Formats: sequence, structure tokens, C-alpha cells
Amino acid sequence: MRNQHGRAIAPAHTGAVTMSSRSRKARERFPVQNADDLEHHECDGFRWELRDARGIFCCYVCEKCEAVKRAQYRDDIFEDSQYWSDEAIDE
Repeated sequence: MRNQHGRAIAPAHTGAVTMSSRSRKARERFPVQNADDLEHHECDGFRWELRDARGIFCCYVCEKCEAVKRAQYRDDIFEDSQYWSDEAIDE
């Protein structure tokens, strides 16, 4: 689907958010600095899986958002594979 200017747009029922080229350029200039910035962040280009020390998937990250997303987890889960957990972990 395209708008009157010929730009591709997503159908409204998908919940997809379209972004103008101006806001894309602004996002590229300013790195993700806090959790509020993640609301409108999309990992464009190369992204990878962030996994804990046990190999459990946490989320997808890119070079712009890795530090902020990693900060949402306890530090020890990335360093110690025997970290404490109050849930049973199937390995």
C-alpha cells in the first residue's frame, strides 16, 4: 500500500508504525540512551541475539541499543552461568 506521495505504508490493522525519513535520520544520529528511547527504536541493519551465560535468549540488540537493553537485566546473568534464579530453568 502506498500513500499519495508514493511512499510505502503499512495497513492500519497490523499495528505497524511507519516512520518518516526525517525521524529515521534523527534516530540514526542519536543513540539509544535510556529505556524511553527504546519505545521508538528499531534495530536497523545488523542485529544479534543477546543471550545470558547459560545461552538463554534475552532479546535482539544492535550496536546502538545493546547497552540500554543489557542494563534491563541483572549483570550477573551475563557473567555467571550458575546465577541464582527463583524459577526452574530447563537446560
